[in-house]
Amino acid sequence: MPNRSDAEALQATSHRKTLIMERSVSMLRALVIGVNVFAWFVFLGPSSPRAPIAWIVISIAVPYAIWSYFTRPYLRFPLLGLGALTLTMDAALITLWVLGTGGPESPFWVIYFVSVISVGMRYDIRQAIAASIAEAGLYLSVLTLDGPVRGIEMLIRPSYIVIAGIAVGFLARQERLSREERIHFERIAVEHAELLGRERETVERLRRLDQMKTEFVASAAHELRTPLTTLAGFAITLSEYGPKLSPDRFDEALQAMRRQGARAKALIDNLLDLSQLEQGSLQIQAARVALRSVVQTALETAPPPPEAKIDVAIDDGDAALADRARLEQVVTNLLTNAYRYGGPHISVRVKHDEDSVVLTVTDDGEGVPDEIVPQLFQPFGRGTNAVKLPGSGLGLAISRRLVEAFGGTMWYEPADPHGSRFYVSLRRAPDYSSTGIGSAGPV
Repeated sequence: MPNRSDAEALQATSHRKTLIMERSVSMLRALVIGVNVFAWFVFLGPSSPRAPIAWIVISIAVPYAIWSYFTRPYLRFPLLGLGALTLTMDAALITLWVLGTGGPESPFWVIYFVSVISVGMRYDIRQAIAASIAEAGLYLSVLTLDGPVRGIEMLIRPSYIVIAGIAVGFLARQERLSREERIHFERIAVEHAELLGRERETVERLRRLDQMKTEFVASAAHELRTPLTTLAGFAITLSEYGPKLSPDRFDEALQAMRRQGARAKALIDNLLDLSQLEQGSLQIQAARVALRSVVQTALETAPPPPEAKIDVAIDDGDAALADRARLEQVVTNLLTNAYRYGGPHISVRVKHDEDSVVLTVTDDGEGVPDEIVPQLFQPFGRGTNAVKLPGSGLGLAISRRLVEAFGGTMWYEPADPHGSRFYVSLRRAPDYSSTGIGSAGPV
């Protein structure tokens, strides 16, 4: 079904074609009048018996042709009304001209054909046939007014006018249908091109998604392979040589298995969290959370290495709407990354305005390589400076999706003069301390 823009385009095209036809008719009228006046002066002249009628027609037709050609009245008046008016004027002038140049003997009766052609150019087949019948009737009136005429003249010339009108009408109709079909097919071609373009975009998007899925599965399998291989190796060692190992070696093997098991469990938990976040099935309970308490808990969960210095600047009243356990997970991920990839100085800051609070974790390490920044929050997105360090590359991806689930945003910026700075912007929770109202419940 054509839409509104299609209809407007077709209407504009039709209007433009009508203007072109009116201009062509004006040119045709001027040429016909010029040729006929020139021929009358050369071959009949002012001394012809009916010269006064011819002079009247010339005095009207010449200014009329100049006016219709040069002033382009069809641009300022309704086209159909103007066309009907000029058609009537043309027919009247032609009839008077035929009377003034010999009546039945006038060689200018063929001008009726030109008038019928102008109708066919403007309108449809029915109007062209109606105009040709009317013009034939006008010519019959000329024959009747001038006295007795042979029957063959009463039949042949009016019949020619009618036949010419029918032929021109059919040709004009065919041209109009061809034009409409061309416009229709052009519109279909544009629509098909748009559909093909969208289909290609969809195929390319599906291809990228399939590639991402393949890469994701390969990365997950690679990350799981190390702890599982280690666990299997120690399990074989203990099963075969356990009784022969010293207590220290035996305990060392158990501790290694415990670490690798915890690593595998953490990776699987992260994969499950990411899957639930992607599906929108992870349960999030947003409530008023004190940010200072969240950071303290995260520091207890992930203690900094001995060489690290942590600078925390958070007011007791800074609170956000979030799921406390998940927000602790986000802050823990950011602190762990700062320990691994940053320098010895790490700062945690909170700034707020009327509607939001922004928590920042900044380190003074090397920072994130520029080529990694676009994929920083994608699963398994790790830089060349991180491949030898522990980690799955899922922490930032999960953290951003958790923050978005709270209704916030998370982003990265390089620190000045060097290092990394991660921002977590959350909705600010109302301050109930001054009203005596306790913490908000789930929202």
